[in-house]
Amino acid sequence: MTTRSELILAVQAVADNYYAADPAIGATAMIALGTPGTVVDVDGQKLNSGMAWAREMATFPVVLAGLADWLDGAGIGEVASIKGKVNDLCASLNQLIADYNASIKPTTAQSVPPLS
Repeated sequence: MTTRSELILAVQAVADNYYAADPAIGATAMIALGTPGTVVDVDGQKLNSGMAWAREMATFPVVLAGLADWLDGAGIGEVASIKGKVNDLCASLNQLIADYNASIKPTTAQSVPPLS
């Protein structure tokens, strides 16, 4: 799962809970940012939620995409964190291979380059 999709799910959950907590003030947030497919009742008018996530690029999805890119670039997003952990494992494996080769006998194990 990408950082962007995780952020979208988190925002939808907040909007859903905000509406459920107080329909009088949370309806607008639920309609715009809530989980798509939910019907929101506003003064007897049935409206579909999740309108901000429509296919056309509105302001909110662009802002969220920028935030997700920034988090990943800063090493904070999940994709960046996973990449960092994989690179740590590569470095540890390569050090283990080097130590083994230096102390016991050469191995045929290949070094693993980190992800770029």
